[in-house]
Amino acid sequence: RLSEEAGSNPNYFLELADDVRGECAKLGTVLYCAADKWSNGFVYIKMLANAEATRVLEVMHGRYFAKNKIIAAHVTEDQLDRMGGPLDA
Repeated sequence: RLSEEAGSNPNYFLELADDVRGECAKLGTVLYCAADKWSNGFVYIKMLANAEATRVLEVMHGRYFAKNKIIAAHVTEDQLDRMGGPLDA
């Protein structure tokens, strides 16, 4: 079930992805960042290099965003592609 904010703000997922992209860009080059509109805040990010992705996991995991604890996890490119992410982005 979507949060009240997600349900009432038509730009919620775009704003969420923009916020996350901004934070991740501080840690490296973001190739892809999108929020899953069928979730209550899942955001998928693809970084340029594995070292950058590892740094994103280290920095973001356990932080709080909008009163919600972030759970960061590695997803393979194959998994990202199956979820509708970019093939070469």
